[in-house]
Amino acid sequence: MFDLVVRPNPVLAPREISETKTRRWREHWPELTVLPWPDQA
Repeated sequence: MFDLVVRPNPVLAPREISETKTRRWREHWPELTVLPWPDQA
């Protein structure tokens, strides 16, 4: 996490887990920017 930007990584965690973590992180750091989940092509 650099510059308070979170980029989802589907290789490391499923979408549901990633979204749960980022929700919790935003409670602590409201200025956090969470980029959208990448579309599966």
